[in-house]
Amino acid sequence: MGLALLASLLVTQALQGQGPRFLRDSTFPRDPIQVLLDRTGELRLTAQQTSHLKKVQAQLRAANDPLVTQLVAIRHQVQRPARPRDMSPEQRETFRAAVQRARPIMQAIGRNNYQAMQRVGSVLTPAQKEQVRGWLQAGTPGFGPRGGGGRGVGPGAGPGPRIHGGR
Repeated sequence: MGLALLASLLVTQALQGQGPRFLRDSTFPRDPIQVLLDRTGELRLTAQQTSHLKKVQAQLRAANDPLVTQLVAIRHQVQRPARPRDMSPEQRETFRAAVQRARPIMQAIGRNNYQAMQRVGSVLTPAQKEQVRGWLQAGTPGFGPRGGGGRGVGPGAGPGPRIHGGR
């Protein structure tokens, strides 16, 4: 799947039809690179690698921020009861319409994240990629939906993580 798995996993829940997380959770992830930057010491990133990650991060934010703003606007238009069975038919239809409007936006965020993580993967060493792979397999917080591992979406998605340029 590749290092881009991290980005993919961050949007997997919403894209796999398990419910649009953006409608429930204001912490909907929009910056998978920060997860790596938060572990600079553990990954033993060089100053040059950190600089590259920050540059890619700035580009990703520039691409994703307008999309996230659109998702937040959709989220604020939908008032979902705590229990879906308490929704009226009108609320259900409004919710479905919001999900339909949000889906292509979430897919665009996923593509942007995937492409950014491919650029990030190009500067990581094999040992660093292996460390990220281990975090994914172990379900380390920050890696995958709700902090766990899992299967991603996008090119190369399938069982078990693989990091671009890796095995």
